[in-house]
Amino acid sequence: MQDPRGNQGTHALRGPHAGPYAQPHAEPYAEPYAEPYAQGHPQADAPQQVRRSVVPREAGDFRRMCAVALDTIFAWSVWSAVTAVLGEGEWLPGLSAGAELGLLVAVVAGASFVNQVLLTLMTRASVGKLLTGIRVVRAADGRRPGPFRLT
Repeated sequence: MQDPRGNQGTHALRGPHAGPYAQPHAEPYAEPYAEPYAQGHPQADAPQQVRRSVVPREAGDFRRMCAVALDTIFAWSVWSAVTAVLGEGEWLPGLSAGAELGLLVAVVAGASFVNQVLLTLMTRASVGKLLTGIRVVRAADGRRPGPFRLT
């Protein structure tokens, strides 16, 4: 079909899908330009490598001993705080000495579990390690340790 000026329009296309709304090219989505990296790009030709976490260097013995000492001070402060509360006798009246000792040990063990396992799981460090700038990582790949490795 021709328009009034004598030019062929899009209606005069040939092919199996010729019609009033046919595409003007035989291949409607052909690449109009050459491939941009046909000559080879340094990053495109390089082999893909999996990025591994960098394992930080180990903390020195002095910093590790300071972290242990600070964690011990934390445990003793919990022990003394619970002893001061239980020593007044108003918290749980009528408790025997053995029950008080058992409660004291349970509270200190719970505080130590929270400090050494749960806090380390969330922040990669206990209170003593946070204060000395040490973090806990897996030695193999430097990633966060799992909960079973922390217990």
